[in-house]
Amino acid sequence: MTIRMSAIVIRFHAIVAVALLAGCTSVRRPAVPATMPGDPRTNVVLSNDHVVLTVRTDSGGSVVGFGMPGQENVLLARPDKVDPKTGTTDLTATSASAGFSVWLGPQSKWNWPPDKELNETPYTVLEQSATRVTLQSPASKASGIRLVKIYEVTDAGTVEVHVTATNVTESDVSWDLWTLGRFNLDARPYVPMKLSSNMRIGGTTWRRDRDGSLLQPVRWIDGYVTFDAASPLISADKKRYGKVFLWPAECRYVVFGHNWVMTRTMNRTPDTELAPEHSPAEVYFMKGEGDDFYELEFHGPYRTLKPGESMTVHEQWTLRPYGGSSDPAAQVRFLKATAGVTPAR
Repeated sequence: MTIRMSAIVIRFHAIVAVALLAGCTSVRRPAVPATMPGDPRTNVVLSNDHVVLTVRTDSGGSVVGFGMPGQENVLLARPDKVDPKTGTTDLTATSASAGFSVWLGPQSKWNWPPDKELNETPYTVLEQSATRVTLQSPASKASGIRLVKIYEVTDAGTVEVHVTATNVTESDVSWDLWTLGRFNLDARPYVPMKLSSNMRIGGTTWRRDRDGSLLQPVRWIDGYVTFDAASPLISADKKRYGKVFLWPAECRYVVFGHNWVMTRTMNRTPDTELAPEHSPAEVYFMKGEGDDFYELEFHGPYRTLKPGESMTVHEQWTLRPYGGSSDPAAQVRFLKATAGVTPAR
């Protein structure tokens, strides 16, 4: 029996006051092609007239490239990142090198790194065409889960992502599906949020202002919460990190780059199905010592699967050109004027 479900859940908790920061201008990075270099035997490239998607089959079936044809990779993937312990330079060096990954939650059930058999080992290609690929992981001894990932680029210009987890043991197992997209700090993400919605600041090393308040890189603008992790108020004198737990009005990330805007969406599930330590959407920041990135995360429902049972989450991505201002207020006006990218009422 297959339990099919899509995440995310709306939930309301106590409001956490957040310091407002001034907007900062996006800095243009050298373009990295959406078709990432690498061994063609281990890279699957899906493309049409709208988008190009590159998937690494030998390291967790993760996405390492996404962009418009001939344009830059909008995701942060670091195939040249060196693991200081092993000296390796490919994506197997670290689970945090891929642009888009899938982990199992809650995090309290495992120690870093995430399940290596699901994130760092080769996947089997079950089917492949010019616009669609289906990949299957090994059966994980650590989690009792096998993942199947389907990536498809459509004529409508979307990317459809389906991830199915199946219990391959003879006992019940309990997990959620946790999806992560990584972006450079010079991109700017937005999440539709009512002011009455709630957020929670997790563990953080952002410095404090003179009055003791945290200089969190978070601000609200007319129905959206956005993040200024590249703000000059955030000192780069040492590595800093932080996490924001969000119960958004809509389960959507909208990310602006210097000439593009990307959306990632998931459907809602009942809030009672979330793992207690997680929220429907979570944003993790890292800054300093060359590790500068956002992780934009979704959590699916936390389920107990009987032997042979499955659960599925679905994401939809869009990507379009953007030639407007980098000013946050102007970007919010663009969102409100663009069909399908509006905040909840």
